[in-house]
Amino acid sequence: MHTYVALLRGVNFGGRTRIRMADLRLALEHAGFTSASTLLQTGNVVLRSAASRTTVGDVVEATVQTVFSLDVTVVVRTAEEIHDIVDSGTFNEEQLAEPRLAHVLFCRETPHPERFREMRAEVVGSEMVKLREDEIFVHYAGRATASRITNSFVERRLGTRVTARNWNTVLKIRDRVS
Repeated sequence: MHTYVALLRGVNFGGRTRIRMADLRLALEHAGFTSASTLLQTGNVVLRSAASRTTVGDVVEATVQTVFSLDVTVVVRTAEEIHDIVDSGTFNEEQLAEPRLAHVLFCRETPHPERFREMRAEVVGSEMVKLREDEIFVHYAGRATASRITNSFVERRLGTRVTARNWNTVLKIRDRVS
């Protein structure tokens, strides 16, 4: 059995995709996952399964579609991958002084490095954008909502679905899978 983190994009954000976390946990347990627990109200689920990371994502997406009639992107990481992200040192101390400006965009598929370089060239100003394996680390110059670097912008440029979490949430997820 592996411990996974399923990150649901856009859940309980903006009013269109409301899911009660207790209902989500129950639905995922009925789908065969064990020890399903949620963190915050924004679609962060820790669960256990013997299946592959890809299969877990597909089953969680299908479960949410079937049970809640919602089409949401699900990105899955192992507990070890979450720890690696936190321990990567990608953000420096100065950037982490305001953790609400530090975000990790979790990619469903691995972005092609050339497409990332092309996307990065479109980002002007002092925002930091770095690709590390299947994650894009972004440090916003100001409010994330005022930036050009959005999930939709990244998805169009890289051809992969993404979901973002701020650094505080990433740390809480890491603590949950420890």
